[in-house]
Amino acid sequence: MPVSHALFSFIMITQFYNWLHGQWPAGLVEKLPIVKESGKTNVAGIRVVGDLSGIPLLKFSSQTGVDAINAILAEADFEKQQKNKDTDTYDVVIIGAGVSGISAAMQAKQAGMKYALLEASEALTTLVNFPKGKPIFTYPTDMTPSGGIQYSDKSDVKESLLDDIREQIEQADINITQQRVVSIKGKVNKFNLELGDDSTLKSLQVIIAIGRSGNYRKLGVKGEELDKVSNRLHDPQEFTNKDVLVVGGGDSAAEAAIALAQAGAKVSFSYRSPELTRPKPENTEKLINLAEQGSIDLYLESTVDHITDDKVSLNLASEDKADTEKVINNQAVFTLIGREAPLDFFRRCGVAIQGERNLKFWLTMVISLTIATFIYQWKKGGTWLPIAEWSQEKGVFPYGLDTVWTNWGANFNNPEHFLGTMKFVVGDPGFWYSLLYCAIIVVFGIRRIQRRQTPYIKRQTLVLAAFQLIPLFLLPYIILPWAGFNGAFDSGIAKYLADALFPIVDYGSGREYWRAFGIILAWPLFFWNVFTNEPMWWWLGISLFQTFVIIPFIVMRWGKGAYCGWICSCGALAETLGDTQRHKMPHGPFWNKMNMVGQIFLALSFILLILKILAWAHVPFAKDLFHGIFYGGDQAMAWSYVWFVDLLWAGILGVGLYFHFSGRVWCRFACPLASLMHIYSRFGKFAIFADKKKCISCNVCTSVCHQGIDIMNFANKGLPMEDPQCVRCSACVQQCPTGVLSFGRYDMSEKAAAKKDMDRSIIFDTLPASLTQMAESKQKS
Repeated sequence: MPVSHALFSFIMITQFYNWLHGQWPAGLVEKLPIVKESGKTNVAGIRVVGDLSGIPLLKFSSQTGVDAINAILAEADFEKQQKNKDTDTYDVVIIGAGVSGISAAMQAKQAGMKYALLEASEALTTLVNFPKGKPIFTYPTDMTPSGGIQYSDKSDVKESLLDDIREQIEQADINITQQRVVSIKGKVNKFNLELGDDSTLKSLQVIIAIGRSGNYRKLGVKGEELDKVSNRLHDPQEFTNKDVLVVGGGDSAAEAAIALAQAGAKVSFSYRSPELTRPKPENTEKLINLAEQGSIDLYLESTVDHITDDKVSLNLASEDKADTEKVINNQAVFTLIGREAPLDFFRRCGVAIQGERNLKFWLTMVISLTIATFIYQWKKGGTWLPIAEWSQEKGVFPYGLDTVWTNWGANFNNPEHFLGTMKFVVGDPGFWYSLLYCAIIVVFGIRRIQRRQTPYIKRQTLVLAAFQLIPLFLLPYIILPWAGFNGAFDSGIAKYLADALFPIVDYGSGREYWRAFGIILAWPLFFWNVFTNEPMWWWLGISLFQTFVIIPFIVMRWGKGAYCGWICSCGALAETLGDTQRHKMPHGPFWNKMNMVGQIFLALSFILLILKILAWAHVPFAKDLFHGIFYGGDQAMAWSYVWFVDLLWAGILGVGLYFHFSGRVWCRFACPLASLMHIYSRFGKFAIFADKKKCISCNVCTSVCHQGIDIMNFANKGLPMEDPQCVRCSACVQQCPTGVLSFGRYDMSEKAAAKKDMDRSIIFDTLPASLTQMAESKQKS
């Protein structure tokens, strides 16, 4: 290929990638302890509450402490353990005397528990270190914690809030012991806490409420070690008439800059991004107003290059993206870019960290993939390993079960009876695989409904289970064979349709009823009804109508998730069995590029379709070339389309990685049908809309997205989330603590477009998917 052609191809592929996937945000998920309901961790008996549970709001932090104590009290054997414990053993030790730890202690004392509240430095350290006079926002305003610390509207600045909380601590008679915990050893009901003075405490349960008390993040630039550089602002009045630089992009940085400017300092504000999306709307508004008044110099898209005794050098992004140096006078620098979570402490305690992969992770992944490999080789004969053939030869389950079945009574041997019909499928591994598949979806679907508790989740899960149970299991394995044995397909139009859709064969139930999967599973996900030796015109019509008419319509109206999240069997398993694994999907630019694997498989599917059409037309080379790519030739090579895409990616990797990389590995990265729907979605109306003023940039939405979408980077800008990867699982909407997100679609009608100052009107979904919005609606009513 000439160089010019190669370059043109590269440019076209790059542009296509950017149009489809590359243009969307690709932020990472911060490494934090993996925290489940009521603060549970992977270590039984250790709970994490407060900021590290994912929501950096005072009221939520307090509530997590209360919920953790209530969950401990509700444990079946806790009362028994209380009675049997040694006199020097605590019911619960709470580490950290912030609002969540103190609230937990209040709830524990109220319940009559023997507790210890330990603090390494000073109680309420985070609040104490806020700048003098800092405004306090106790969001959500209509939320009242069910116990622990209560918040008054009058406590709207740092000092009044601290006075109020300290008064509550005194009234509740909460004892706080100044002591550092080094590590936690032992197990539930037998924990030993190693303390900084080499002593130990014994406890049945432990609550960790230490927040982001790890090291302050560093700029990593020359001069950062100078005395004038600090990561905390105490009294803005000390910097009146001084040149001060504030570095950061969150509320702490914004509030510090505002306080300094109002105290008369000459403030410069540096932030690496082009927009202020992370601070609360009121902070952003104040910051911009002060900048317009000349009280603050805003340097967006800037980074600190180096710091000297009396100056700071900034790198400013110019229009051509080249850095331009800006030197400013400076007497003080505040680097308010956050703190790291104390991950080393959690590692010492054995608490799992999100995104970390240790030896146990890799060993269990190998075991999981081995099991998946065995299952799919056992289910499908003629694959890389002769497991199916060996099972059939040795009579390993389920082979030979059909013979045993007929010995259980007359009805079991009568094809016209329901039980007699079963004898033709009980010896088929595919039947038992599908039965297990259905059972998992039902059992874990019920658990999902109980866990998520929204009408959206309930209806979605029931619909997914119904599609899996009826057209994808009962119809091909029970209903159609039973109808066939009772003469339903012996004559007339029924025979014509059966002959066209389910050809007669000399095995199993006498017809290829398994082709009924194609009623729900469209090409190129299910390709066996299209890639046939001779064209099956009815199935070709059904498959192509599904893929190029029905699916484009529903995707462009309701999003890709209308199929992936409500119909598809792969999605059914991912949303039920994979529901608690969704946080394991990797995020970031590299993984966004991996989304293109599915486009490769989609292109290969179209090549195979063209070759198959040419083969039907008896074009000489087409049949052999198709056979070579699809089956790998006569040797059925492992890298053929059937074995590499359908068996390895869709089966072994797709299911085998459920508990390590979430249940959507196949759906996100490799499914050719999903990849086609990504293209359809780019012309669609669906989006997840955000109420920017509610967003607190907690990143919960991004962390629970098992499609790897950086949802927060849409939400905190108030932008509609239109990434085509979305499968409408509703995890982000349901778990958003402030009710920011809503499903909806653009109304592109002429009436909507004609509205003044509005090109596109929004139609929001009426099925409730947000717990917070449901609570708000209930309170209003």
